[in-house]
Amino acid sequence: MRCLISLLVILCYSLTVSAQGRYSGKVMDQHGKPIANVNIRLEKTRQSFKTDQNGAFVIPNVPRHLDVAVSMLGFETQRLLWNDYADKLEVVLEKKEQVLDVVEVNTGYQSFARERSTASFSQIDSSKLTTRISNNILQKLEYLAPGLQFDNRTGKSVINIRGINTFSDNLMQPLIIVDNFPYSGDIANINPNDVESVTLLKDASAASIWGARAGNGVIVINLKKNSKGYNKMEFTHNLTLGEKQDLFYLRNISSTDFIDVERMLFDKGFYKASLNSVNSRLLVFSPVVQLLYQQSKGLISMEEADRQINSFRHHDYRREVMDNLYRNPIRQQYHLSNDLARDKFTNRFALGYDRNSEQQQASNSQRLTLQTSNRYDFSDQLELQVGMAWSNQKSTSSPTFPSFPINPLGGKAALYPYAQLKSDDGSSLAIPYNYNLSFVQNIPDPQLVDWTYKPLEDYKESQSNSNTKDIVLNATLTYKPFPFLSLSGLYNYENQSVDTEKRNGVNSFYTRDLINRFSQVENGVIKRIVPLGDIMQNNTSRMLSHKARFQASSDFSLQEDWKFNLFAGAEISHASTDTRLNTAYGYDENTMTSINVDPINTYPIYSNLSGNSRIPFYNGFGRTSNRFVSLFGNAAVTYKNRYIANFSARRDASNLFGVKTNDRWNPLWSAGLAWVVTNEKFMDKLNWIDLLKFRTTVGIRVT
Repeated sequence: MRCLISLLVILCYSLTVSAQGRYSGKVMDQHGKPIANVNIRLEKTRQSFKTDQNGAFVIPNVPRHLDVAVSMLGFETQRLLWNDYADKLEVVLEKKEQVLDVVEVNTGYQSFARERSTASFSQIDSSKLTTRISNNILQKLEYLAPGLQFDNRTGKSVINIRGINTFSDNLMQPLIIVDNFPYSGDIANINPNDVESVTLLKDASAASIWGARAGNGVIVINLKKNSKGYNKMEFTHNLTLGEKQDLFYLRNISSTDFIDVERMLFDKGFYKASLNSVNSRLLVFSPVVQLLYQQSKGLISMEEADRQINSFRHHDYRREVMDNLYRNPIRQQYHLSNDLARDKFTNRFALGYDRNSEQQQASNSQRLTLQTSNRYDFSDQLELQVGMAWSNQKSTSSPTFPSFPINPLGGKAALYPYAQLKSDDGSSLAIPYNYNLSFVQNIPDPQLVDWTYKPLEDYKESQSNSNTKDIVLNATLTYKPFPFLSLSGLYNYENQSVDTEKRNGVNSFYTRDLINRFSQVENGVIKRIVPLGDIMQNNTSRMLSHKARFQASSDFSLQEDWKFNLFAGAEISHASTDTRLNTAYGYDENTMTSINVDPINTYPIYSNLSGNSRIPFYNGFGRTSNRFVSLFGNAAVTYKNRYIANFSARRDASNLFGVKTNDRWNPLWSAGLAWVVTNEKFMDKLNWIDLLKFRTTVGIRVT
């Protein structure tokens, strides 16, 4: 029996072994070269085998029917089904085609692949722009674009591309291009959700392309269009909740240390000349200095002075500012867009609404935007594009908001840290501002209005309202008489109006100060040169611009190795800005009336605080006109997609240049060379390098 069982086991094992065979062969590329370290995986058992240095492989002891996957980095994966054992199999793997996204550089005149550029540029597409949330497109660019600097030293962002210089902020600003034309309006009019891409032109080629106005670099903004023929609708909503400014983040001198310094300076006579000056009424002194002065005059005892001074040591007015003047900002963005495509027509329509509550109390803004673009393909040769962008911005703020640190004037740059803005019962307290506090609290003439300054209440008495409307119309007609030639005519119209209304109420310190300063009191009778009532200032600005351009472009190749890209054209532009400013005194909002004042003659100032002065009066109107005429051209030659030469030239004429007619033409040019190393044959094996290019540019401006 045991012999029979052993015989059956041996027989079964023999049958199993006889059912197992092997596969062997070689893996090669499409040129017949063996490939080492290729992974051959058995789909059923998940076993893996590798090829040797000669591309050979052996798979022993496997079933006759085998499903395998042959894979290698940089090659297309092959899935094979083997049904019979073989020892000379040949597996051919094809190289993966490295398809890279073609990055288009848009200069405002033409678009081309970045590999063909010899200029210095940075590009931010919509996918990068969406990583930051902001209602201002330039603020979105911060930290996204190399070379773009935001100078925040003055408390507001000043953008520059070519570095910081000694010019004013306006002269440091780069040239802003929106949809192929310089943008004359406020950049805040543009909704970032409508922006497709932003390109920064940095070097000499920027000036040669856009002229003398591009001396600080160029920012080219392209708005979204339905260029790919989509039919879709999108809605986005962003809600941003921020934190109020932490005034304790930066360590300042403590109240105790500040008081100790004041006592030391007082003991050394630092304040003696100021306290005994005839102009002491115009100087601001802290309560500690006032108490020490009173104690030195014997008006109060040393114990009383120390008691009151010690009560200040643990007080810091930053907490009162944070609790009463600042809040958590809330920013809301709503955006709806619709893309429509038909046989020969595409359209994009977008509507946006932004609403912001800033961290400063009484500071709010809202914006409504509308953007549309249409393209009509009349034939393969004729195309028309028209677009419109409209925006309306409204903002409200207080022109007298006491930003930290509070500047009390009167010879001081910052308020003492232990100032008290609020009493224990919640009422607002006065602080010294522009005058000695004891002077304004002890005015001998009761006919004058209250002259004290209470920062927690004063900002509520003044208001500034701004309303900005902007509309931009674009039209581009393109005709291609030949496949290699394109003729384009472009037109741009922009109209922007800005209405600003600033009202300082009768109870604001600004108004009360003017009323008192120009008041004349004789024998208990007061004569007010500045009447009681609000002070209203209205400022209106109207900007109108027309721009037109004709351009011819040509792209063609010779013998497949040589590629030529040429364009030339001319443009003309005219922009005018009208401004009007008016001031009204004694304004009554209910009756919409005001009282005339005399802005010509000088009047004495109360208590001889200063010499005779005129009433501040801002009134007038003006107009500025800027006209440009330009001729431009560019030629680029590419050889074997590796070697590139580029030359650009431009001449500008403007009513801003010089006084002599012959000197008004401003010539600019630039030349560049580039070598695309990644297109060389010796770079074929370095698949991990997408683009390696060496370039140089040189340019000159003659004035």
